Amino acid sequence: MSNFKDFYAMLAEKAGDRPSFKLCGQEFTCKKKLPWRAWNAMILSLQFENDTTDEMVEKFFNMVLTTSDKEKFFELLDKDDVDEEGNEIEDDNFVSDEQIGAVMKWLLDLYTGKAQENDESSSGKQPTSGQPAKVVSLSRRKG
Repeated sequence: MSNFKDFYAMLAEKAGDRPSFKLCGQEFTCKKKLPWRAWNAMILSLQFENDTTDEMVEKFFNMVLTTSDKEKFFELLDKDDVDEEGNEIEDDNFVSDEQIGAVMKWLLDLYTGKAQENDESSSGKQPTSGQPAKVVSLSRRKG
């Protein structure tokens, strides 16, 4: 038996397809994996500074979205609930704070390994084999 593990192959297989989501009728695709140092800094900033400002949201989505989807995503974020004439826009045509929070939570869970393969947004099938994922906390222990 060999004492060798190919993490590149194992993690590439586990990553599967690129994560994607839909907002306001538009689909957006994210990167399969993220650079560790930048992602870790993002997590720590969100966790310890409780920073959910526009700047942090923009930094987050600049990191996770594919280059081809960034421009249309930020255009969608800039939409207001009224048009140029002051008429109210249908709720389905602009992004709410709740939607951004839900997408960010989902992606955070996905990229940190906390997301369940069969959550409520998936097919609902139960896993047929394999061990359950081990959840690893990135927070520092207090004590």
